[in-house]
Amino acid sequence: MRWFDMRRDDLHMAWVLAFAMAHLSVSGWCDMVLDEMFSEDPAETEPVGDVGTREMDIAAPALSLAMTPKAPLLPPQRPIRLTLLQKARALMQQGAYEEALVLLDAGAEAHGGRVTYHLVRGYALEKVDRIRDAMRAYREAIRIEPDSALAYAGIGRLLIIREKHSLAERMLEDALTTDPGLVSALADLRYLKELSGRYGEALEIADRLVVLAPDDLNYRLERARLTNRVGSPARAIPELDAIVDRGDAPAAVYAERGLSYYQLKKRKEAVRDMVQALKLDSSDVATLNNLAWILATAPEPDVRNPNFAARIARKACLLSEAKDFQALDSAAAAAAAQGRFDTAVRPQRKAIALAPEEAHGRLQGRLELYAGGKALVEE
Repeated sequence: MRWFDMRRDDLHMAWVLAFAMAHLSVSGWCDMVLDEMFSEDPAETEPVGDVGTREMDIAAPALSLAMTPKAPLLPPQRPIRLTLLQKARALMQQGAYEEALVLLDAGAEAHGGRVTYHLVRGYALEKVDRIRDAMRAYREAIRIEPDSALAYAGIGRLLIIREKHSLAERMLEDALTTDPGLVSALADLRYLKELSGRYGEALEIADRLVVLAPDDLNYRLERARLTNRVGSPARAIPELDAIVDRGDAPAAVYAERGLSYYQLKKRKEAVRDMVQALKLDSSDVATLNNLAWILATAPEPDVRNPNFAARIARKACLLSEAKDFQALDSAAAAAAAQGRFDTAVRPQRKAIALAPEEAHGRLQGRLELYAGGKALVEE
C-alpha cells in the first residue's frame, strides 16, 4: 500500500491547507475562529459611546415615495452604532487586517481589561505574520483571563508555525481542558497527532469534530481519510458515499474513495473514482501518481494499462518537477510494465535518491526487479 507512505512535507502541506482554509474557504476558517473569539465577550455588541472615529452610523435606506406613492412614511430610525470590535471584525472578514489592527490597537489601549480585544488582535497579528506580537497579545489575554481557551489555542497555532510541536500540543490540550468543544484547537491537535504518526488518536479527534459540526462535509472527509490510514477502508466508504450522494462532491472525495477501494483490492472501482477526481482536478499529483501505479501494477488484465499509466505518471513527474519520489516510482513501474526496463531503471534510481531512508529497501527491491527484466505486478 505505497500511498500510505506519506512524508512529513505532505502532512505539513495538508495542515497548511487545513489551517488556512479549515478544508473550507479562507474566509470560512477566519469566520470560525472569529466566531469563537466573539462568543467569549457578549459586551462586544454594546456601542462604545461617543468616541469620535470609534462609531459608525449606518442610516436606514430612504423610502422612495415615487415608487410607492401610497406607502406611509416610516418613522426615523436610530443609527446603528458599531463597536470597535464589530468594525474590526468586518475589516478582517474582508482581509483588511492592517486596517483592523488600527482599531484593535485603539481598543486594547482604551479597554485593555477586555480579553476579546487581545484575542482578536492576536489573530489579526497572526494574519500579517507578526508572530511575536501575536504571541504577546495571547499572553496578555491569559494574564487577564488565566483560563482563556482561545488564548492557549492561539499560542498553540503559533507554536505549530514555529514547528515547536510538543509545546504546541501542550497548549492545545490546555485549551481543550477549559473548552473541550473548541473546534479550532481540536483541528490543530488532530494535525499534530497525525504528523507524529498517531493516527488512531487523530481519528478519535476527527470523530469529535464530526459530532461538533455534523453538517461540515470537510470534517467527514478528514475522518474518512484517517479511517483509511488506520487500515479500515470498508468503514471509510459509506462516509464518502454519503458525501457523494449530497451532490457536488470535490475531487478529494473521489480520490479518497478510490484509495479505499484500492486497499480492498477493488481496482476497477478505484480507477473509476480516481478518473472522476482527475476530471475535477487534473493537476493533482497524488491522484495522478496513485492512478498510474494501479494501472501499471494491477494483476487484472482489464484494469492494467501500461501505456496510459506511463502518460499520467509522466504528467505527475512534470507537475512535481521530478522531485516527488512516489511519482518517479510510478513512472518506473509504468515503463517496466511496457517492457522498457532500461528506461525504468533511471527514474527508480532517482526515486531512491529522493526518498526517505525508510523507503529505500522497498524501492531498491523494485530497482533490482526492473534491472532483471521483470515488471512489478501486485497481488
